[in-house]
Amino acid sequence: MRARDLRLVSGQRSSTASMLRARPGDVHPADVDPAADQPASRINIAAKARMLSRVSRGCRVSEIGTMANPELALAIGYAREAHRRTLEALLDLDSALAAVLRTTREPLVGQMRLTWWHEALTRLDTALPPAEPVLAALAATVLPRGVSGVRLAGMIDGWEELLDDDAPRDEAMMRFAEARGAGLFGIAGAVLGVRPDDPLAPAGTGWALVDLARHLRDRHAGERALALARTALDTATRPRWSREARALGALAHLALLDAAVPLDQPLPIGSPRRVARLAWHRLTGR
Repeated sequence: MRARDLRLVSGQRSSTASMLRARPGDVHPADVDPAADQPASRINIAAKARMLSRVSRGCRVSEIGTMANPELALAIGYAREAHRRTLEALLDLDSALAAVLRTTREPLVGQMRLTWWHEALTRLDTALPPAEPVLAALAATVLPRGVSGVRLAGMIDGWEELLDDDAPRDEAMMRFAEARGAGLFGIAGAVLGVRPDDPLAPAGTGWALVDLARHLRDRHAGERALALARTALDTATRPRWSREARALGALAHLALLDAAVPLDQPLPIGSPRRVARLAWHRLTGR
């Protein structure tokens, strides 16, 4: 699939990492001055949620731009405080990889940029990180928790599926979602200390498929991605999630809510029904 066939792949999820601090992954590291990264800024999640529920209701995430998504801020807040920055760093990496496709028109150039990220992540296992904010955050918060750079680099396999010139077939979309979504959730689960029976793989797969569906230009391909996502999310949202995994469970439930919204309709971000669903999951794990 041509990179130009994506509007803002993962734009919904891209706002996740920026909700607690500025997102560094909007452009490729070679295009920016690493020293220009903004310092972390803490937000009052409740106040942000109240404000954004007013301005974001009825808007597409891509129209909100870098404004924080209050639902995702709440979801990250379900993780233990010691793990939140780690989860932010993982989502920042996901944002950076999405930005490669979002800002690249030629598949060959996109492949070269993904290769840069693969090599940079792998080198984290043997060398100090370069002056790049995403890599520095991963080295500081993720690798010390037993996650290798090689494992992080495995997420890139999914994004490479979207560089193909052909329209995305079901098999390609599943490979993308498993490497990106299940891979990300698996790594996050290892850091959070979740139980073996927490349904991380189907949750991550469904989450990635819903995000992909809402950012494909091809409406038919988007509908197929949603159908695949619903199957995975039905499995992921049935059991009770452990307390340690509820930040990830909340993302799965948000994805299921997103899947119920027609692709030509905006997501009602911050609506009372959606926020109440998150609160119920936090309390019960369901």
